[in-house]
Amino acid sequence: MTALRRPADDEQARRRPETARPGEGLAAVERHGRSEADPETVASDPGNRRGRREAVTVVGQGLSLFALLVLAYVGYLVGVSSLGHGRDQRGLGVRFGNDIENGQAWIGGVIPEGEPVALIEIPDIGVREVVVEGTSSAQLKRGPGHLRSSPLPGQPGNSIIAGRRIAYGGPLRHLDQLRKGDEIVATTGQGRVIYVVTRTKEVKPDAPDVIDDTGVDQLTLVTSAPELVASRRLIATAELQGGEPRPVPAERATDLREDELGLHGDRSVVLPLLLWAQALLVVAIGAVWLHRRWRRWPAYLITAPVLALLVLLIFDSFTPVLPSTL
Repeated sequence: MTALRRPADDEQARRRPETARPGEGLAAVERHGRSEADPETVASDPGNRRGRREAVTVVGQGLSLFALLVLAYVGYLVGVSSLGHGRDQRGLGVRFGNDIENGQAWIGGVIPEGEPVALIEIPDIGVREVVVEGTSSAQLKRGPGHLRSSPLPGQPGNSIIAGRRIAYGGPLRHLDQLRKGDEIVATTGQGRVIYVVTRTKEVKPDAPDVIDDTGVDQLTLVTSAPELVASRRLIATAELQGGEPRPVPAERATDLREDELGLHGDRSVVLPLLLWAQALLVVAIGAVWLHRRWRRWPAYLITAPVLALLVLLIFDSFTPVLPSTL
């Protein structure tokens, strides 16, 4: 005989909470007890975690690439740039030797920048370099440079020769190792002269300028200090020994530019530098596109040489922005 349910029993059944299936009790409580917009729920979402990991990876790769470029640039300054300096010195040596032999070497007046004007030898620090006219960054890439407003070595007054400390062969890298009494031999179109070192010291940028005429027949060698920073000048002065100074042609340059004074760079190269940087960006984007559509090694063979060449061009364009005696 079928039992009859009273209406009150049906009402209580409808109000009785639904019994959770096995294994769903805790999940159900968490699901009903926490809003979908709960920050903890959002933070634990796999998509958000993946996005954070990707962001960290991109930042890490970017910093690694920047560090790699900085190290590559330091290697370029210390190593690769010296190859171009050596090539230029060999050419200048042949040319200056021919000029001396034929009596055509420059001895004064307004000398065009880049012309070889002297040979300087410092046995105690292993220096034998052809000196060019001009002390701008472009000229000091080729070798030590003669300040256009000063007399040539062997002539009356304070002859100024500037050279790089690190980049492009660093011909004056060991200038701080010179000691009082060391000899400096200079050869010009007027002959061979000897200077004897009197002192070596660092000079602050706001100190009295070392390029002024001191009234002494001397040679002043100028480079930067400390290495890789170039915040001060490192100078070595040497007095002319034996005999009378050679006569000086009356005319001499007086219009020095800021980038010829040793602690300043050449700002005119900023535009070419930006253009090369834009070219590198375009090629890098093209390389990424090509790598996604080609096989790996053919893409590398095409893009790697172009990228390397552009990086070298950017390095070469960036160096003149730095102090010319760096």
